[in-house]
Parts: sequence; C-alpha cells; structure tokens
Amino acid sequence: MRITGFYVQTARVTVKKPRKLMRFCATAFVALGSGTAPAYAGGAEAIGQAALSTFGPGGPGMMIIQLMLIAVVGWLAGYVAQAAGKGQIAGMIHVATVFSCISIVAAVAMKAINAIGNFLG
Repeated sequence: MRITGFYVQTARVTVKKPRKLMRFCATAFVALGSGTAPAYAGGAEAIGQAALSTFGPGGPGMMIIQLMLIAVVGWLAGYVAQAAGKGQIAGMIHVATVFSCISIVAAVAMKAINAIGNFLG
C-alpha cells in the first residue's frame, strides 16, 4: 500500500528562530510515503502522474513550491544580513521577497483570468 499525502496550511507566520521556520515548512507541505503493493487500481504510477501534473513544471501547484522556495531563501538571506549587522539590507531583502511573491501570485491570477476569458469567448 502506498500512502501519499499533500497537506497545505495557511497561517500567519512570524519566524524568529530557524526551528520555527522548519516546523512551518513541515506543516505547509508534507509528502509521506510507505511502500508495499498498491491497494487500488492504478497503483503508485497514478499518484506519481497526478503529483507530476500538479507540482511539475507548468502545473498549478508549482506556484506553491516557488513561493516556499522564495520565502525560505529570502528569510535566510535576511537572517544572514541581519547577523552581519546590515539591518537595512535585510529589510530590503524582505521587501523584495514580498514583492516577488506578490508578482508570482498576480501572474497566476492573470493566467486564470485569461483562461476563463478564452473559455467564455
């Protein structure tokens, strides 16, 4: 039996310590696997294809992965800049991270609006 779970949680997060960031990332996206024989028709290949079409390049879930990576890299870069005594640069990194995440969400929203427009004619 193969168990695969995708769990997405939205929460207001202010990360002060690396352990809290790791805990947030673990609750934001969890993929569990346990392998024996598949218990349903289609098997693990069907789940793999579904995950690939959802979280693969061009899939709707790719935005989640992009946002997670941008948030982690932005937080880490800001943390390093703050530790080096460059608080103003850390603030600019955080602002750039927020704007890049907003631009990704806006691009996906425009893509959805265009798809609806094409469907309606």
